[in-house]
Amino acid sequence: MEDINDCLKKYPWMDFYVVGLNEIEMIIYATMDSSQGYQLSISLNDVSYIDMPMRWKIDTEEEYPIKSIFFSSMEKKDVDRFLDNGAGNLYCFSAETVLGKAEYHIAAKNLTFTDYGVHNYQRWEGC
Repeated sequence: MEDINDCLKKYPWMDFYVVGLNEIEMIIYATMDSSQGYQLSISLNDVSYIDMPMRWKIDTEEEYPIKSIFFSSMEKKDVDRFLDNGAGNLYCFSAETVLGKAEYHIAAKNLTFTDYGVHNYQRWEGC
């Protein structure tokens, strides 16, 4: 998680967009300018719980814009509620909203990301 948080700190802001979701994977693109494309791609595998909108602005001012709570440190009732078969992690995304700060959650087996760089936009797929 340290790698992705260090990456996010390079950007003054980032808008996150859920661009893909199926029974195996959730894909999120992040960008400073959606008209130019995206700069960061996040993949979450074996998603079992989602508590978030389809797009939001990540709070890059937070010490850890994305946090992970490992299932081994969660209470049993939370593992049973959020995680299929008691496996995976709870990923918490800090967000800025019109009503103030918020935290959004995804329970998934793992999270990987690709940073294309501050000045290197990728084309939106399917556009």
